[in-house]
Parts: sequence; C-alpha cells; structure tokens
Amino acid sequence: MESRNNPQTVVLRGAEFHRIIGDKTRLRMLTCLHRAGELEADDLARAMTQEPSHTRQMLGDLAARGLLAARHQHPRIHYRLSDDLPVWVTIALGAARDWDRSAAS
Repeated sequence: MESRNNPQTVVLRGAEFHRIIGDKTRLRMLTCLHRAGELEADDLARAMTQEPSHTRQMLGDLAARGLLAARHQHPRIHYRLSDDLPVWVTIALGAARDWDRSAAS
C-alpha cells in the first residue's frame, strides 16, 4: 500500500496552480490538453505556433509539477493531464477553455 506522505507524490495547492496558469502559454497548453485528451509534444507546439524545444521544456516543467502525465512512444512523448489532479483543477481548466472560446467569438 502506498503512503499518502510519499515524497514522490506531488500535492498541488491552489496558490501554486494560480501561479502556473498566470502564464498565458502554460494556461493555453493545459486547456489544449484538457480538450484533446492527449497530444504529442511537437503536435502541441504546432498548434500553439511555438518552437518545439520551448514546448517540450514547458511540458517537462508541468509534468514535474504533477499536472501532466507522459507516455513514451519512442522517439515521441505524448502528454495528458495527470489522473491524480484534484477535480477542481479539471473544472477550472474546462471553465478557462470555455471562457477562451467565448472571448474569441
């Protein structure tokens, strides 16, 4: 049985989440992944019209913070929202995605 106090477990707190999504690029990445379910890093870079190396770096950072899970399919890495995210995070990302869509109209 895994302990809840396992140092490998990343606990996402509200203030940290708000700092993360305060960056428009990170917020857009997260909402894209929320909408798509799973994306390969280079596909996400193309969708966001940014350099793949920058996208991979940001995805790695978000994964290290516990927001994303990665699936390796050599040579590519596919990212999705972590299964361990609190429900409030997925609700917030859904709301952000819907707001972004309505603001663009």
